[in-house]
Amino acid sequence: MSRRATLALVASAIVGAALLVGGLVPTSWGQGPVRRDGPILHVLGFALFVLPLVATWPRKWWAFVIAASLFGAAIEGLQMFTDRATELEDIVANCVGAGIGAALGLAVAWIWPERPGRNEVERRRSGP
Repeated sequence: MSRRATLALVASAIVGAALLVGGLVPTSWGQGPVRRDGPILHVLGFALFVLPLVATWPRKWWAFVIAASLFGAAIEGLQMFTDRATELEDIVANCVGAGIGAALGLAVAWIWPERPGRNEVERRRSGP
């Protein structure tokens, strides 16, 4: 696995864990000063979740958008088991964020395409 792929997986795992924990923390524990910025934070969080994956594997952009949207819907569904409310607005914001992250990831992949590693270049030179 390339260094870029490893970094993409680690970055997305960290953001995904933050989204999961942040989405399921009961309101009784307090949510800090952020109240009305909810949809903006959903869009930003899911864009950051998808962006590194699509930038690394641009041909699979659609799978990452679908997976992130389902992940967001699952978090919203699990909120009914906490003292939080499941909101359609949040699910839509998650999907929009995943789409924006995919678009940005495609732009990054186009601007900075991944170069083959040293082993790949040597394998091509040596033939089949």
